[in-house]
Amino acid sequence: MIVGLCRFSFLAMGGWQSVPRDLDSAKDYLFNKERLDFRFRLFEAYTLPSITAQDDDNLRFVILTSVHMPKAYLDRLNDVTRGDRRITVKALPPERKKGVIQQLYADEFGTSDERVSFRLDDDDGLSVRFASRLRRAVKALTGSRPFFVSFSRGILVSYMEGSISWASQCSHPFFSAGLAFACPDTRRRCVYDFGHYHCYESFDTLVLAGAPAYVRCIHDFNDSKGMARGVEGFPRTSVCELAREFVDDFPYLANAQ
Repeated sequence: MIVGLCRFSFLAMGGWQSVPRDLDSAKDYLFNKERLDFRFRLFEAYTLPSITAQDDDNLRFVILTSVHMPKAYLDRLNDVTRGDRRITVKALPPERKKGVIQQLYADEFGTSDERVSFRLDDDDGLSVRFASRLRRAVKALTGSRPFFVSFSRGILVSYMEGSISWASQCSHPFFSAGLAFACPDTRRRCVYDFGHYHCYESFDTLVLAGAPAYVRCIHDFNDSKGMARGVEGFPRTSVCELAREFVDDFPYLANAQ
């Protein structure tokens, strides 16, 4: 089974990178109306359509959010995801992020003997053929040893003051979007247990550098530093141009704004 997890403004004990560590300040940051409006805009333009278009009934996708998210936004999140039975929204109280993520993956995997976890942020997207490409890669390497799968090629979309300013292909191995971890069921580890830029230091890693596999958005509300990495050697262009070139992998790009 392949299970993805997306953290959508989850209020965690300990915080995330640039998110304040004390809970009151974190609430003010995460649930700021301007931030939430923009994150929903990207989630509905990239993240959600990239998951609902996957042709894989054994795919599961968990959206981890907070019980403290304002009701109007939590209702919206439940409404826009209700049409796909593979998607589950979990609104939880503040907890230590590592433990709650491990438990959510364990709940989804159940007794499955194939356990492949992947990660995706709420402002990024995947190729609609992501699951089939990942499944083929896992099948080719499956054994007793855990390993990572990194899709190195993607598309970067840059926003300036809320509008798309430019887009480009990129080559960015070990980027977080779509990074996957295949692990036997005797272990409780998942993809979030390891820093994505250091995963190759702990386990074997397969890097797939074929067609672009993800869309990464950089903007003013990135929770980590939004840097245009991996675009060297690729010309800046428009989203419309890349949507035409990669329509089979990213049909939803035609509607991005």
